[in-house]
Amino acid sequence: MQLTPRYKSWVLLALSAGLAACGSDNDSSSSNEVPDIDQPHYVAQLVAPDYSSSQLAMGAVNGDRSATQGLLVKDQSDFGFSTYKGTLYHLGRFEIDTVSRYDSGDLSTARWTYSSRQAGEQASANTYQLVQRSADEGYLIRYGSPLVLKVNPQATQADEFIVASIDLSAYAPEGTDTPRMHQAVIDGDRLFVSMQRLDANWSAQTAYIAVIDLGTLTELDTDPQTTGLAGIALEGSNPGNLALHNGRLYVSSRGDYGSDSGALEVIDTTTYQRTTLADGTTFAQLNENLQDDDASNDVIYHIRDVAIASDQLGFALLSLEQGYTAVSSQVMPFNPQTGTFQTALQQSATALTDLQLSDIEVGPEGRLWLSVSDASAPGLYVVDQDTLTINGDFIELDMPATKIGFLSN
Repeated sequence: MQLTPRYKSWVLLALSAGLAACGSDNDSSSSNEVPDIDQPHYVAQLVAPDYSSSQLAMGAVNGDRSATQGLLVKDQSDFGFSTYKGTLYHLGRFEIDTVSRYDSGDLSTARWTYSSRQAGEQASANTYQLVQRSADEGYLIRYGSPLVLKVNPQATQADEFIVASIDLSAYAPEGTDTPRMHQAVIDGDRLFVSMQRLDANWSAQTAYIAVIDLGTLTELDTDPQTTGLAGIALEGSNPGNLALHNGRLYVSSRGDYGSDSGALEVIDTTTYQRTTLADGTTFAQLNENLQDDDASNDVIYHIRDVAIASDQLGFALLSLEQGYTAVSSQVMPFNPQTGTFQTALQQSATALTDLQLSDIEVGPEGRLWLSVSDASAPGLYVVDQDTLTINGDFIELDMPATKIGFLSN
């Protein structure tokens, strides 16, 4: 795994209060024609290997998948995005603190750009996600704040954008002021928010999933018989990605940057029962094989990501790392119902062998999309779920993609 700016900047710097809302996004963008999205399209956030710049790439899910690149070019790297149907939200993260909305595949002009900070907030909001429930209801998941913000994506002016806030400061470890919320999903009328809970020394404490009733904007107690925090305690530390499928929430946690491989867990979104599907012992043989070949004994697999294709098929991304340095990746197919893992995807798709992968996502057609983060040959592969073999040509990119998403009208 490449070290992202989030991990490079360990200390949040004090900022002046309240970013003023911006107008249209005037940062340089490519003159490339933006594709029509009458059919589903993929979007990829590209980041330069030296973190000096970023851009978006976009292309069709079916047929010719060649990427239109040079979209939303920025001279900063810490950008992400969220999608909702045919809408894309471009998220300026640490010390950028903006949300820009682009509609119907037109990435040339923002419909609006607003601050992701409330008036008076001093620290960077560092927004990771805008998860949307309906046309006029969304939620900002902010790594640098204890408050989830309810927002109106239809707002036509800045003072109408932020509607309410949900306070998760109870989860902030002693000596800190934020629980480091990382990602969220909406299941019906509830918002599930993952929190890494890093202490003042950036050491991971017990991670949690908070459950918010969206009707009342209050947190639900997931275990009323037990005292303490109301959320769902996780076995894995440093939770990364969430995948929701048929009332089951899958959580991948990478562990630390040393000997902890992390965990893959599943939560029933009705009963809140949590089950561990994989941890360090699940892939013990993989790690033992590594140690046999590594004299320093500090190379280990971490559970980096999860994607669910069906009730019977999911994928876990394992990142082989030495400290903060990524070496290669393995994609492990598994049965989400039983937690039974198959042989690595690389056995049936040998082109993926010895590659660094940064993201896996299931696309609109049920195929698995993988981002190759090797700086020498970045791009995207697509894999059929039936045969677990590569579908179509490799999609070449100018920069490694840190995130894959999809747009469709």
